Amino acid sequence: MLTKGTTSTPSQPRKSRTRNLLNHLLLLSLVALLALASGAQAQSPVPGFSKSFIPSTIGPGSVSTLQFDITNSNSVGVRNLAFTDTLPAGVTIASPAAVTSTCLGSVSAPEGGSTITFTGGAVRAFSSCSVTVNVTSSTPGTHTNTS
Repeated sequence: MLTKGTTSTPSQPRKSRTRNLLNHLLLLSLVALLALASGAQAQSPVPGFSKSFIPSTIGPGSVSTLQFDITNSNSVGVRNLAFTDTLPAGVTIASPAAVTSTCLGSVSAPEGGSTITFTGGAVRAFSSCSVTVNVTSSTPGTHTNTS
């Protein structure tokens, strides 16, 4: 408590507090520079993602192309895109899988399998790209791909 005519002396001298503040600012600056140098990049807003079957209806044993579309409406390109899609029961990757990608990166879609994995993709600013894989089903009925 202070009364008239008294002063408070900080527990830490002003010079020391200033030095600590400068050290913290220097450390934060170094961390930011290292993040930029390592290619770290905020991915905001998140790119849009959709998938569709082309054609949407096939007979048993026929082939449909599963298309994944990634849209970047940001003014900065996006890197390190990745996704995994597990096909619904009764749907498998066709033979041949005929995998294509305009998103760079790597696609794993083993023929006869049920999982499609995409890693290391990129899309430029204000553009879109696609990954496609042929799929098939010998099971009649509606198959909904929600993963």
